[in-house]
Amino acid sequence: MRILRLIIIQRRSYASVEPMERSLLELAAFEILILSTPRKVVINEYLNINKEYGQSETTSFINGVLDKLA
Repeated sequence: MRILRLIIIQRRSYASVEPMERSLLELAAFEILILSTPRKVVINEYLNINKEYGQSETTSFINGVLDKLA
């Protein structure tokens, strides 16, 4: 998703984003933009997934990107 990539590169280089983070962001963006799932629900769920399976220090990055997207 092009808009997601533009938001990411405002915060750090796209290449530095781990595949797990990219996947979470892409799926969350799909839910927000295409499925019209409520923004707060999506952000909460994907932050919880990241805490469980990803790197906990990236939680604020994912939160910032998704908040800007919505």
